Amino acid sequence: MRKRIGLFLGEIMESTNKMVMDIEKYAKKADYDVFVFVNFGVFDSSLAQYSEGEKAFFKLPDYDSFDGILIYEGMMNIEGLEEELYEYLRKNATCPIIYLKSVREKFYSIIYNDKQAMKDITAHLIKKYGIKDICHMSGRMELYDARERLAGYKEAMEEAGLKVTPSMVYSGEYYTAKTKETLDFFYSSRGHYPEAIVCANDHMAVSVVEELERRGVKVPEEVLVSGYDNILATQTCNPAVTTFETDFQMVAETIFKLLAKITAGENVEKITYVNDKMILRKSTERDMEDNEGKVDISSQLDEMNADYYGLENVFFLNSALEVSFTEEELFSSIDYYYFSTAANKSFVCLTSDAFDSSKRPAEMLSDFTENVILKRIYYKEENRHYDSPEYEFDIKELLPEEYLESEPGVYFVNTIHAGMKVYGYIISEFPQGKRPNRFLQSYAGGIGRAIENFNIRNEFLDIEEMKRAYLLDTLTGLYNRKGYESNLLVLEDRAKRHDLNLSVASLDMDGLKYINDTFGHSEGDVALSEFANVLLATLEEGEIAARYGGDEFAAILISKDPARHKRFEKNLEKNLKLLAESSSHPYTIHASVGVINTSEYPDLTTATCMKKADELMYARKVEYKKAHGELPR
Repeated sequence: MRKRIGLFLGEIMESTNKMVMDIEKYAKKADYDVFVFVNFGVFDSSLAQYSEGEKAFFKLPDYDSFDGILIYEGMMNIEGLEEELYEYLRKNATCPIIYLKSVREKFYSIIYNDKQAMKDITAHLIKKYGIKDICHMSGRMELYDARERLAGYKEAMEEAGLKVTPSMVYSGEYYTAKTKETLDFFYSSRGHYPEAIVCANDHMAVSVVEELERRGVKVPEEVLVSGYDNILATQTCNPAVTTFETDFQMVAETIFKLLAKITAGENVEKITYVNDKMILRKSTERDMEDNEGKVDISSQLDEMNADYYGLENVFFLNSALEVSFTEEELFSSIDYYYFSTAANKSFVCLTSDAFDSSKRPAEMLSDFTENVILKRIYYKEENRHYDSPEYEFDIKELLPEEYLESEPGVYFVNTIHAGMKVYGYIISEFPQGKRPNRFLQSYAGGIGRAIENFNIRNEFLDIEEMKRAYLLDTLTGLYNRKGYESNLLVLEDRAKRHDLNLSVASLDMDGLKYINDTFGHSEGDVALSEFANVLLATLEEGEIAARYGGDEFAAILISKDPARHKRFEKNLEKNLKLLAESSSHPYTIHASVGVINTSEYPDLTTATCMKKADELMYARKVEYKKAHGELPR
């Protein structure tokens, strides 16, 4: 079995993604698999139950099976998580633990020399411009790197003989929400803005530059601004922002050298330091041209576009999951929207009681079961969408060895939960250099909420009654539009997996207005119901029909027979004639039909094929009206 290392992060961002990429390079050389345990943070302190579910990610690994654990606290934006994780590791971890950018008693640390970096940029501004009024927008003081960056700023000021007063430091908490508050604080205490603002990270620095611009204050002409971490926004910001970049390659090299020494039983210092590199840009350099220091960001923009495209699908994913009443319906939506995650391959592992969690003790809600079930393996391959192993295994394995790649790889792990209730986890592999996009958070969250809603319906409600209310047309008993769309996903997947022909039919009753106006709406309802019965009788096993509303109907046909759509039309016409012959109604029940075999249009979406079926139906409706008008038989 290959060695494995665990990396605990908060949200995957540009700086952490660079670190993961360099760790991956050295892990391959050292024959390690890397499991990256991710949580997305909580930006609303009122979401206490959701926070508990997100925290569960550190309960996943069997620490005895890992050869090393790396902890990056800086991005774990959940109140109290850092301390809970630390205490959990103290009690449960037997493998070497290395903290990155922070120091914890008992464990090893690799420290980026944040203090020296912040001292260097502050001293640079003092020496180059001779300025004295330099303020600091700090990070969260419970974090080691935030304290170190503040200390570096203060040390540079003191060495220059400049006193740091309370009006010169304000906490921005590492995020952008406090930008306006911070600038108001600096302004109100002096009646003008400071000559420079040294920010503890780039998110704050970029937002400071943008907010100063909104207030009519020019950077760098009036106020100098610097950041830390070299995120993409510092390069696209106008002006580009001076920052620091961690040499993640050096960090990765140091990690594996340290692990090798610890494993060999060598005496190792508890703290190892690595240096960051200053990147000077226009926001602090008044003599620099605007385009100096700019880099090609096309690849980053591609990732941003992918994020945006994924976020567009969040609404559709959640809408589809709302009406999932069976496991098959639920997973048909999960299967369909997997393509938006940007992963090459993913494994959905659910707790053994995921679909019957009401029996789980309250104190175990945020825990995983001893065994988990591998429900899905997803692929980004043209002719292979997913497998359903239904394979049960011990959660200590995390992912059974036979499912790991033949070469060392990186696996991103996200918890699946709804509120504080844990339902499993998803493990994803990404192309070289890529990262989880924003949709993955919604995808994992959507799975958790869908399972939770499924369980609530099963436990407290009459499923058949709710299904009728949500998915069925009360008059005809056919599916309604929601039911049609929900089943379409299931049948699309079935057709794709079993190489079947999928056809969509658009139907519109002819003369319903005449029936309503002449014989009354109750007779119109009778006509609608009788047509629905004929439509149902024309379907074959596994096919569905729906009433969209009014006199509009639709059907989904699925068959090995490529001519199934033609047989459907002939049989429907034949069945309607039989109804007319046996009926005593003073009118004819008829419908105009358009049917499209989607297999004949591989480059078109099913929605586009449905539109073509509509167009064909309306053309035939015009022909029928010309021939018959709105008259009785």
